Amino acid sequence: GAIQGAAQLLPEDPALGPWTRVIREEVARLNHVVGQFLVYSRRSPVDLRPVELRSWLLRSIDRLQSGIALAKPEAPVGIRLDEAALAGIPASLPMDSEAIFQVLENLVRNSVEAGATEVVVSAGVSASGDGLLVEVRDNGRGIREADLAKLFVPFYTTRPSGTGLGLSISQRIVEGHRGRIEAIVPEGGGACFRIRIPLEAYR
Repeated sequence: GAIQGAAQLLPEDPALGPWTRVIREEVARLNHVVGQFLVYSRRSPVDLRPVELRSWLLRSIDRLQSGIALAKPEAPVGIRLDEAALAGIPASLPMDSEAIFQVLENLVRNSVEAGATEVVVSAGVSASGDGLLVEVRDNGRGIREADLAKLFVPFYTTRPSGTGLGLSISQRIVEGHRGRIEAIVPEGGGACFRIRIPLEAYR
């Protein structure tokens, strides 16, 4: 926090610009890494509260876009909500909105690290009609078939700078909502993560 604050207070100087950007980016990365270790070390119960789903999704997309724009200003990534897929979703349901946002943030971060230039988030009712289905799709490098079975194993990562905790934390959060998360390799490339939360868990 002190380093981040000091970097923001440095005078606007073209000669210092690249170095202050490096400081800000590295502080953000380290903050994320430390935060993941702290979250993983604590098993906090989910805090279920009624959430107006559509407005929450719209706010979440704005937060994700702003966060990625700050972290990667040199590599713009488009994050959008597939509003056509929202038909039929519950108007409101109890969930831990910050915890589920963290899941979305982890998935979007992975997409950016995989070179994606576009990430699409969609939400709807599952085909069986008894669950909420959220998908995060991207056009990045995708997932190797050999890695699918290991993605949610703690500390397993395919990136030199990764901690291997983001997906295991996401899985823990989703399972805390009595749901499940899975990764698939879609036709045409990229990656897709599906989050299913049973609606009967809240009745």
